[in-house]
Amino acid sequence: MNNTRRKKIQQALLLINQVSSMLENVLEEEEEAYNNIPENLQDSSNSQEVIDDISEAIGSLEDIVMLLEEL
Repeated sequence: MNNTRRKKIQQALLLINQVSSMLENVLEEEEEAYNNIPENLQDSSNSQEVIDDISEAIGSLEDIVMLLEEL
């Protein structure tokens, strides 16, 4: 791999890390909002599903970062 393509991968890594950080902030906000819902209403909310999906997305981004760093 030449230096130009390496630089592009490094730029992609920076962007992925920024997106991951943004999603972590959203996750924290969503968890806080969920924790403020009365317990008897938490089951009727889709917040837990959203929290799980965001967590999964963050995990996937972390996997991508690890793969790209191996190149």
